[in-house]
This record gives sequence, structure tokens and C-alpha cells, in this order.
Amino acid sequence: MQARHEEQVNAVRSNLETLFESINDMLFILGQDGVILYANTATIDELGYSLDELRQMNLLDLHPLEAREKALKNAEEMSTGARNICQMPVLMKSGETIPVETKITHGTWNGKPALFGISRDISERLKSQSALVESERKFRELTEYLPLPLIETDRQGIVTYINHSGQEFFALSAEELQQGMSAFSFCIPEEFEMVLANQTKMLDPDYIPKGNEYTVTMKDGRRVPRLLYSTPIRLEDGQVSGIRTTVVDLTELKRAEEALRENVLQKRVSAEFRSIIDNIPGFVYHTSEDGNIKFLSQSTFLATNELLPILSRTRNHALSFVHPEDHQLVIDTYHELTKSLVSKVIIFRIVLPGGDLRWIEDRQTSVFSVNGQFSGIDGILFDITDRMRAQEEKQQFEQSLKKTSVLKPSARLPAASLMISTTFSHRSLAMLKWAWFHSLKTPNSMTTFPRS
Repeated sequence: MQARHEEQVNAVRSNLETLFESINDMLFILGQDGVILYANTATIDELGYSLDELRQMNLLDLHPLEAREKALKNAEEMSTGARNICQMPVLMKSGETIPVETKITHGTWNGKPALFGISRDISERLKSQSALVESERKFRELTEYLPLPLIETDRQGIVTYINHSGQEFFALSAEELQQGMSAFSFCIPEEFEMVLANQTKMLDPDYIPKGNEYTVTMKDGRRVPRLLYSTPIRLEDGQVSGIRTTVVDLTELKRAEEALRENVLQKRVSAEFRSIIDNIPGFVYHTSEDGNIKFLSQSTFLATNELLPILSRTRNHALSFVHPEDHQLVIDTYHELTKSLVSKVIIFRIVLPGGDLRWIEDRQTSVFSVNGQFSGIDGILFDITDRMRAQEEKQQFEQSLKKTSVLKPSARLPAASLMISTTFSHRSLAMLKWAWFHSLKTPNSMTTFPRS
């Protein structure tokens, strides 16, 4: 019977030793005084001590000198049951330290009270945590000084984080954020359902982040266009814990788009205006306040006209070709235009370098800036030489008709015909025929001719 009992005890001990040795973590069995009673192979391999060396050591001997006071406090709390887990570095035989997490349970060993401790090397975990903390620090540092507003919310839309740019952008104080603020308070009522629908889409595991344009209500009541890029914040298990949103101000972009549309419209209007100008049979020009003349017309008529070299420089240069009798008229009109916003039409003559005389009709309008300063003259020059010559010929023709009217009735037509053939051109002859026909229709006309 006793032999069987001893056999069972040995079997249990063998099983325990097998269990202890199969554990990859370091296993200690300590007496009440902290003396190491047993350690498994993993402890021997990790720390570099032999089992006999460990049995001669106290638990405090496995901690660096600077950490033994804290280790003693932890051991006292664990022995009384105040705590059962702690993180402390242990000292290897080589002098290096290993960060371990130790869990203590009470039990008996060889029939005496003992403490069973399992210590796990947490070097990799601490490295991962340190890397995670550093990554989080860098991320927060990056987001904090990001020039764009960045907001993080939980699944209910409560703001959990907002960077410095976001606080300035939305004019939020630290007190307001501490009291709790819903991101939905920035939404306008007309877009509330759309915002909720887009947030629901983010819960989908296959959701691809993209930007959405919203109208945001600012603290002062203004409504401004904003582009929001939102991404779900996922935990390790893939569950969405919140939403991270970057806000892009579209105000300047909208202004640029509006300016672009206006520019396109202005170009189209300018093109149409240019077409109108180019089809005007005259010289469309602008004279600056300092007297420089710029022609706006681009027609073939302007490019081939002999007046262009005279009129396309400065006002003083063009003035030097004005007929002396018309010189003062041009000067007085210019001074009048520089004093007030008026329009004037004048007719003057220009003497070409070859001596030919050209009649010019100038339709001018003064131009003033918004602050009332004279900034130039806009005008159109028409070459009316042919018209003026025709008027002169008409006047000469009418005078000739008056002279013929003093002749006897029987001699009026031959005398007139003789004068026509010797004095006037074919063009004057046509005008004479017109006058004769007109006299037949108008009995009261000054000039009368026999019906025959």
C-alpha cells in the first residue's frame, strides 16, 4: 500500500516536473523568505544561472540594485495578496537586464507555504509599445501642426480630438471641447440626411475613403463650402471606433472657379467686341493720359491706310499734321475732354506729307478712373474726305445752277449743257440730270426747265 502511494507521488512529481519544464516562461518557486526553491529550465537558459546558483539566491538578488527597493515593495504586496502581478527588470548572470512581467500565486511546496511565480519576457512587447507610442506621438505631432483642420469623432459623432488648425478654423475653445461637442452641429439641416448616409457607408469593411463636399455652418452663422475627407478609425479586430476627418476650405477654389467663369465670359465678350471694332470703317483708338495713341482696330482697312503712320504715335505727333486753321479747334476740344466726362464730335483737316488734304471726323469720349482722375480718351476717327469733296462739288453745282437761272427760257438748257460739258465732271452731269428731273416734279423749284 505504501509502495503504491509512493509510486503515485512520484508520478505526480514527474508530471509536475514535465509541466514545469514544458513552460516557455520562467518559473520560480519561492519560500516565504524569498529564497528561490526551484526554477525551471527556461529560467536557467534565459538568465544563465545554474539551478544550484539560483537555489542560493534570494528573489531580490535577481533585480538590479536601483530596482531592489521597488522589488521588495512588490514582493511584500504579493505575499500579502495586495497584488499578484508586476513588471520589473531581472538581472542576468552576464549583467544585462530583461524586462519581465511576473505573476504570483500562493501555494505549498514540500508541504510548506510557497509562492509560485511565472515571469514572461516582455522585451518585444515593450518595443512594440514603444514603437506604437512613438508612432502615435509623431502622428499627433504631425496632425497638430497640420495646416488643415483635422477632427476625430466617436461613432456617435462626439468630437474626441481636434488639432490646432481645427480649433482656429471653427473658433472653438478648450472649454467647449471638454464639455463635449457633436460634429453634426456644423451640418446644415438640408444636408443632415446625406451626412448620416455617408457615415453609415463608412462602417462597411470594403469602404474606400473619398471626399464629399458639404456646406458647413460656422460659429458666427456663416455658411461656407468645405470638402471633407473622412476615413474610419478601426481597432485591431476591424471594428470601427470612430471617424477621422480632414477639412479643406473651398472658399478660394469657389472664387477661382467663379473668376474663371467670368474670365471665359469676358473673353467671349471681348472677342465679340473685337469683331465689332474690326468691322467699323474707321480708326478705333485710345489716347492715354500721357498722350500715347493706341489703335484697337485690327482690320485690313487700318493696316493699309496712309493715315496710320501719322495717327499711330503720340498726340503731339498727330497734332503737327493738323491744318493750321483747325489746330486750335483740336487743342480746345482736348482740354475740354480732360476736365469732365463728355463726348465730342469735331471735323478737322490733316495735311499729308505729300501735300494732299484729308478731312477727319473725330468722335471722342473722355475716360476717368473711379477716383475721378483723367485716364485718357476713347474715340473713332473717320476719313470723310470723299464726303466733304462731294459736298463741295454739290455746292459748286448749286451755285452754277443759280447763275444759269438768269438766262432767257429758250437759252437756259443749251447754256446749262454748255457749262456742264466744259466745267463739270461726269459725276456733276449725273447730279445735273437729277436736278432737272427733280424740277419737273417740283413746279415751285428755283430752277425750271421747258418740258420739251
